[in-house]
Amino acid sequence: FRDRFTALIISNRDLDDFARMHYLTSCVKGRALECIGNIPVTADNFSTAWQLLARYENKRRLITKHLSALLNLKTISR
Repeated sequence: FRDRFTALIISNRDLDDFARMHYLTSCVKGRALECIGNIPVTADNFSTAWQLLARYENKRRLITKHLSALLNLKTISR
């Protein structure tokens, strides 16, 4: 998500931080939205919100979560 958002939104020079903040709040859901959902959508708050979401980029945590989901899949019986 971070790489795609950076490429499409942050790197877009036609957008200001207000627009970036608007796009950010409209793109996230779940815990990520809970993390930044109460932050007012202003240009000044974009960098703060973006930094708060950095915790969801923890690669070790993401790998562990995905492996756990795979290992806990129900077995298929015929």
